[in-house]
Amino acid sequence: MKNTIQFAGFFLLILFSACNEQEEELFSPKLIGIWEIADLDSSLVLESVKTLIFKLDGSYSNELTYRRPGEVYKGYHLITNGNFISSGDQISLMPREIFFARMLNTGPPYGSKKEELVKSDFSGTQVDKIQFRISEDSQKLLLPYGSDMLYTKVD
Repeated sequence: MKNTIQFAGFFLLILFSACNEQEEELFSPKLIGIWEIADLDSSLVLESVKTLIFKLDGSYSNELTYRRPGEVYKGYHLITNGNFISSGDQISLMPREIFFARMLNTGPPYGSKKEELVKSDFSGTQVDKIQFRISEDSQKLLLPYGSDMLYTKVD
């Protein structure tokens, strides 16, 4: 009888401790969404538009497109897809595949259509670790690549 009570107590202790454990987050929920930054490339008289897309399933896409200033149409130049995790103020990007344009046109369409990009798989275990900061209102994402890049949340 004493062993049965001890076993029941031990079982309840394990059950309650398992219920109290919180699942560790693999990324900050504030990262989820579409982030964009546009810069004028004066040598090409085009805007380069860099778009980062972080999804709830832990995947990301990093897109580089070009457009004439003020236009909506974007020609694709480069897309990297992969998975990500974040811890504190650091994102770890693990690319899986890359799509690239055969060449950049300075006339329309200023790049390629998405479906015309050439695909290449990443082999190996590349991990890019990048520090980041998100503004208090969750609308700005600062990534210090070679120089600071301030993305704006667009969705």
